[in-house]
Amino acid sequence: MIKLSIIIPNWNSEEYILDCLKSIHNNCQVQPFETIIVDNASSDNSVKLITGLYPEIRLIQNNDNLGFTKAVNMGIDNARGEIILLLNNDTVVINKAIDKMYGFLRENEQIAAVSCQFLNPDKTIQRSCMNFPGPGAIFFHGTILNELFKNNPFVKKYFMHGWDHNTTCRIDQPPAACLMTRKEVFKKIGLFDENFYLYFSDVDWCKRLKENGLAVYFLSDCQIIHLCGASTKKINMFKFWHRDRFNYVKKHFNRFIFLVYVIVISLTLIIKKISGRISLR
Repeated sequence: MIKLSIIIPNWNSEEYILDCLKSIHNNCQVQPFETIIVDNASSDNSVKLITGLYPEIRLIQNNDNLGFTKAVNMGIDNARGEIILLLNNDTVVINKAIDKMYGFLRENEQIAAVSCQFLNPDKTIQRSCMNFPGPGAIFFHGTILNELFKNNPFVKKYFMHGWDHNTTCRIDQPPAACLMTRKEVFKKIGLFDENFYLYFSDVDWCKRLKENGLAVYFLSDCQIIHLCGASTKKINMFKFWHRDRFNYVKKHFNRFIFLVYVIVISLTLIIKKISGRISLR
């Protein structure tokens, strides 16, 4: 029986996918494990590189770019392992992080999912985990209000301001760039919501975990190096980020908050359009 399934969504990653795969094989002693790559119609040589050097990898090839969320769900549906690791293709696993996460999850049956410490290429700590956004964070983060009130408490709370990411603890939402859970958890609360194309599907899934009384933990002694955005730099992040957050607010907040959010974000886009300053966040 396969103990661990590692699922990697892929799109045009020839510059870094081999580093990711090499790091998996150097930092995973869990046996047997499988690696599933779901390719979203890559136009570069990444698929050729993968199949040439790692023929044992299970490759799922899509004819179109279906987005992160659908690719992840396809991998989960095809996974044979009892434990599942979602991993971005722009990551490098170090210091036996996979083994440590797997061991922690197996030893703590009451915990549903775990993530790890993200490092920048220079080994400095990368902010990764956040609290679930409340109405204040929704109104301020990524809007003109945050530019007017830069030190507002809502965004600080959302980004867990003051936490150094050096403490193992329970958290709200780690990114799915490195997220390990049990396959039975997906059977209980469902797969990722495919109304989200690229962003917020992990936030939504973690929120459903919490609503079902399930815990997610951050493990400070497990690390990966994350290139942060390497897999999304070639697409229109602005459009997808705001569209996916729009869907998140619509799903998780009442009509009044949703209406106020629409007004605030509309004013923000108008002002930034006029001033010529369009940015993701």
